[in-house]
Amino acid sequence: MRIAKAALGVGLVVGALVGGAAQASAQPAPGAPVTASAVYRVTAWHDVNMRHCASTTCDITGHVSAGTTTIAYCWRRGQSITDAGITNDIWVKGSLEDGGQRYMSAVYLTGDERGGLPVDAVCTN
Repeated sequence: MRIAKAALGVGLVVGALVGGAAQASAQPAPGAPVTASAVYRVTAWHDVNMRHCASTTCDITGHVSAGTTTIAYCWRRGQSITDAGITNDIWVKGSLEDGGQRYMSAVYLTGDERGGLPVDAVCTN
């Protein structure tokens, strides 16, 4: 049992290091065109639903819990959302555990109006 736990711990550390290296290398050069392959991190300050499109008319396909940091790729303008005195029409394309990419309102993300994503990280699709 101890060996299995130690192997799992080593695997998690190596995975985090490799994942961190992949994230750093995926950052686009300043001024370079951004595609959905660029990887960023966003943190939810409140529970946020993830949807197929940048609107509450689309089905909820997942969620990010408050305090959770998740992968994000780009942002786009969509339906304007108002909550907790904040109004914003920016939606961030993020990743679900199944690898699917879905949108979440930036109203619920920490950082600036784009959840901390660069201005030029606009979704191309």
